[in-house]
Amino acid sequence: MLTLPKIVERGEQPYVGIVAKVTMREIGPTAQTLLPEVFGWLANRGIVPAGPPFFKYNVIDMARELEIEFGVPTRDPVESDARVRAGRLPAGRYASLVFHGHYDELIDANAVLIGWAKLCGFRWDSEETAAGERFGCRLEVYRTNPAEEPDSSKWETEVAIRIADEAAEGSKAPTAILADRDAMATIAVKDMGVARAFYEGKLGLKRVGSESTDVVTYKTGHAQIVVYRSQYAGTNQATAATWGVGGELETVIQALRDAGISFEHYDLRGGTRQGDIHIFGDFRAAWFKDPDGNILHINNA
Repeated sequence: MLTLPKIVERGEQPYVGIVAKVTMREIGPTAQTLLPEVFGWLANRGIVPAGPPFFKYNVIDMARELEIEFGVPTRDPVESDARVRAGRLPAGRYASLVFHGHYDELIDANAVLIGWAKLCGFRWDSEETAAGERFGCRLEVYRTNPAEEPDSSKWETEVAIRIADEAAEGSKAPTAILADRDAMATIAVKDMGVARAFYEGKLGLKRVGSESTDVVTYKTGHAQIVVYRSQYAGTNQATAATWGVGGELETVIQALRDAGISFEHYDLRGGTRQGDIHIFGDFRAAWFKDPDGNILHINNA
């Protein structure tokens, strides 16, 4: 299960860790060796950890090799040696979510967070290098000790990735060509009459602006949807438009059912389903189609 992604402010955090270059398959076995070594290093110096252990992904090339620090936070900065490195996790804004489940499924949690950030227009504090993508700070924080909680469904891991701070980079922010302009969904249909009966008659959208026999614009909240005639209607197998309806999700779903709309059911990894609602932790969502097969989405965001 996942919590909803969000932006969090993290302060600077001293830590110690050991850096290793590993393949994807080597991450787990390497962590089982290096994290106990770090905890032992701290214990030998009488230093109490200031929080749960973490993986800090410095460089990622999924197909080849990753550079990871297997670390433990400390209350104060400490001196490092040739084996154990001391550092500071940088302060800043991070995109974050919490995953409840086995570590094997963390790759999906990372994918959800990255996809959400892309939809929101965030840019990571990272750069492409010959070795792979180098991150300013990308973390998996392991909040649950498996030795204390053997039930993997209750393991709690935070995934957090630092967002680029344009001001901190000392460079001029990119020209906001589109940042202050409204975007709209554009949905292709075969028959405008059938489409209008659906979008106006069933969804209750109101036409705005000029229209023609081939294009109609609808107002939905503070945004707009353009429905237009196209020979490629129905070929998109991904979501074409999304509505966040907050706590009214169940009410909206029932209203759509009353309008004769049926919902799609998907086998989505990491989620469960209650009736027509797919559940991913606190995130709840449903999908349905228009007469041309365009997939439409509503959720509780």
